[in-house]
Amino acid sequence: MSDPVTGILAYTYPEHIRDFLSAGINVFRFSLPLGWKAPGSFDYADGDKTMDAFCGAGPEVKAFPMIWIDGPETKWWELEYPDEVALMRSREGGEICREAPGVREYAKQGEDYTPKGDAFDRLHQGVPCMHSFASEIWREQAGKAVRRAVAHYSSKFPGRIAGFYLCAGLSHEWFNWGNYTDDALFDYSTPMLAYFRRWLSARYASPAELGRAWGRAIASWDDVEPPMPAERPAADSSALPDPAKNASAADFAAALSDAQADCFLLLCRAASEAAAPESLVGGFYGYWWNQTDFPCPARNGHLALQRVLDSPDVDFLASPLDYSLRGVGGVTSSQAMGGAALQHGKRFINSADVKLSQEKHSWWQSFVRVPENDDEAVDLLKRDFGFSMAEGHWHSWVDLFGGAFSRPAVKSALRRLQQIAAKYPDLRRPPKARALVVIDELSLRLVTPSSGLWTLLFPVQKQWNLHRSGFPWTIITLDDFLHRDWPDAHLVNFVNVFEADETRREATHAKLLASAATAIWNLYPGYIARGRFDIARAAALTGFHLSRIGDSTGDWNFSATAAGLSAGVPGEYGSAALRDLCGARMRHYPSPEQLARSQRLGIQPREGDEPLSRWADDPAIALAGTSRPGFPSFFNAGPLLPDTVLHSIARRAGIHCHAPAGNTVYANDRFLCIQTGRAQETAIRVPEGKIARNLWDQSAPSAPGDFLLRAAPESVHLWRLDDAGV
Repeated sequence: MSDPVTGILAYTYPEHIRDFLSAGINVFRFSLPLGWKAPGSFDYADGDKTMDAFCGAGPEVKAFPMIWIDGPETKWWELEYPDEVALMRSREGGEICREAPGVREYAKQGEDYTPKGDAFDRLHQGVPCMHSFASEIWREQAGKAVRRAVAHYSSKFPGRIAGFYLCAGLSHEWFNWGNYTDDALFDYSTPMLAYFRRWLSARYASPAELGRAWGRAIASWDDVEPPMPAERPAADSSALPDPAKNASAADFAAALSDAQADCFLLLCRAASEAAAPESLVGGFYGYWWNQTDFPCPARNGHLALQRVLDSPDVDFLASPLDYSLRGVGGVTSSQAMGGAALQHGKRFINSADVKLSQEKHSWWQSFVRVPENDDEAVDLLKRDFGFSMAEGHWHSWVDLFGGAFSRPAVKSALRRLQQIAAKYPDLRRPPKARALVVIDELSLRLVTPSSGLWTLLFPVQKQWNLHRSGFPWTIITLDDFLHRDWPDAHLVNFVNVFEADETRREATHAKLLASAATAIWNLYPGYIARGRFDIARAAALTGFHLSRIGDSTGDWNFSATAAGLSAGVPGEYGSAALRDLCGARMRHYPSPEQLARSQRLGIQPREGDEPLSRWADDPAIALAGTSRPGFPSFFNAGPLLPDTVLHSIARRAGIHCHAPAGNTVYANDRFLCIQTGRAQETAIRVPEGKIARNLWDQSAPSAPGDFLLRAAPESVHLWRLDDAGV
């Protein structure tokens, strides 16, 4: 599949098109209405005006529009089909309710839901149609409406449409309704009940087998009811609920996600059938490492990523850059699984809705520090661009409020970045996948939404340790690790492989043995099997003798026991040390109370083990290495490791570390981007046989081999990696 763009596009308003055209960017994202005004009534006049405004800016302009399937223009549908609307139950009482904090209102008779204001972005600001994703009526009718809209825009504007984002659900990102609240839970509608019963009957041999899994008597499929809110984990529940008591909630979370994936895939298929052959079809999906203050994938409806990755009907996936710490002083990463998408031959598009002015936008993303001067703004642009290039992703600048890219220094930087992308298209390529981060979709169902441990396990680990370890990571699913080849893998970091029966354990070990890769296991590896906690399974997976050492009473802190891999680590490290580092810069960093009552495991070292750290309040070992399974194996009883330890393990595993720990590195075999840490000097290690050429300042000499970079702390630098002698 050929690329219709150089990897850079922009989301902006018609009056700001020239800012981007002058920088060489000619592919634009914007909203188009579905045009489904009433039963059997379609009108595309507003969408045509928007298309005319963009296409009229020049013959080189191409559109990559977003069509919000269930925007306010389809709100009338709720009144036509009241029995097909998603329903919520109160967390407190369990009753069906029609209002809850954080939930948009249901349709009311006599209300006018016609979108108001600027046709360009008005659909995103209105009250959406809250249909059930399990409604077969909605899917059939929405599929026809999508096919019709895509056919209209494609025929009226031939050759001008690079692709279509299909947007639905809360925040147009295929989230469950009510995802941003724990006061009310979805979906308890009749269509979802029927879907859930069908879903269970396809996965369990009989109602009796389901009853054994759920720990209750179930005589027939008609007796099945979705778990009530009190049965579904809340933010103050145990970080890893007992799987024997949480089976129904885990199944319901997976079924809700499958219902949304069914809808997404059906609509992508409909759009693909109507679009021109060169137009891509996809959408926002796969948010596994979500921002810190909202429920995790077990709630947001993104637990069917593997199905979406495997589908031939989806050409691309997209997500915003991670909200957790995307501003000045943070790091750039995606909320979704870009590496996994590329492994399946799909494009991946990062949305960089950066803030480049000193205005804080206190009502939106107040926790992101915006640049205070032009130099900081340019470094932020370079870092976001560098991440996308090094990962092999497309990149979309998002001018969310209009005019963000109008300042001369910013516009000049934008032009220079686009020139790099256009001149060196071969630099945008995925890394060799030498260091893998593996996430298990099955285990995600069991992590408590918004718990303190969830925050450390995912957003904090990614933002503060993985990207600052001095070398790049490729993030993939466990299923892909088991079923695809990874010939370049030297280090495999299993973040949350909590469910691992004998079959999974054997397959995982076989992959590690075949590649002679080093494994890092975190938190509760293999601790859940056949719906029960089983510490013997965890021991078999990791190669260590493990024991329960009691629940946490607060922060998860560790004390280094030896030099070597623990060199450079403070005497005590863990969540308290991280709080000192990032608590003031990351909103909703968990308090000690949020981390209390979490199960903890300890290592009982045996001959040949290498103890590295122990629990600060317990003599049990919390981090150790061994070669007992036949490959190097490190078990970390906490949710994350310091960047210095990751760096040391990587060097031992044969990973090329481009910079010392504390520096943010995005790299592939042709491109290197580094955001320096706090030091004024940084030792840059160039891969063997390569030389680094400065991409930003073309007059600067190339660097032969390793070199010392003298630069301001947290500054961003871009290099092209060429073969030595070329």
